[in-house]
Amino acid sequence: MTRGLAVLPLLISTLCVITPAQTNPHQDRKKILADIVIESGETAKDVQCFMCSVHVRGRVTGDLVTFGGAIFVEGRVDHDAIAIGGRIESNSNSTIAGAAISVGGYILRQENSVIAGDSKSLPYVLIPGQYRPTILGSITLALINVLFVALGYLLVREKRAETFARAIEGRPASVFFAGIFLFLIFYGLDWLTGYLGPMEIPSDIVLLVVLLAIAAAGATGLGYWVARVAFPGTRGIWATIGGVLALSLLELVPLLGLLVFAVGLIMSVGASLTTRFGSREVAVSTHAVS
Repeated sequence: MTRGLAVLPLLISTLCVITPAQTNPHQDRKKILADIVIESGETAKDVQCFMCSVHVRGRVTGDLVTFGGAIFVEGRVDHDAIAIGGRIESNSNSTIAGAAISVGGYILRQENSVIAGDSKSLPYVLIPGQYRPTILGSITLALINVLFVALGYLLVREKRAETFARAIEGRPASVFFAGIFLFLIFYGLDWLTGYLGPMEIPSDIVLLVVLLAIAAAGATGLGYWVARVAFPGTRGIWATIGGVLALSLLELVPLLGLLVFAVGLIMSVGASLTTRFGSREVAVSTHAVS
């Protein structure tokens, strides 16, 4: 799990790159930020779409996976159809020979459609930045964010939360790169756990807990800083909660929400690192807003 978190900066750096479609229809099809259409009579192998949707009017002989987009099947998918952050629509006379799994959306089936494998939907799980977020997922995301930052506030209290906020406001670039540096350290430690044999999984769990604790502590400062702009005059835990709720709303914006989540996570761990977990102030330039 920490491997996935550690590559977020690399993931964000690819958002502006659109991968061209394969010229051979029998090859894998992969795209970023542009929908994939498998036309009637056309065949593709494995299909992957990042922050985009897939329309299958022909045939997919392998697995079909979208991240942040939906799947529309009018033809045939020979294996699994998995939408992470989107819904799956199986239209009339269509076939999904494997499982249909929707994380953050619903599975809609018309008459005469076939889903041979398991059909599972998790509408209460929301991927930040996904298209057409569910109401249930939006509420769950807000509650998780509030719980996350509230636990962090209980850990560090108001004085350190203010220290985090001043670091983010006065030295945003330093905080950002410190966050990337810390993620790289965790990635390296996570890689080393692969040599621990049966202790690999317990070690990964410990690393994840430590990373979440660092992020939760720094997130109090991020929420505090956002609250200064969105809700002037609020202080204490209400400021951190109000700020994180404002960020939760931004995370619901298609595509932008993923960027907000990734940058917010990096800034949170970076604030903890630069302030030594809130124990010291970070010097800022005289023209920075205090």
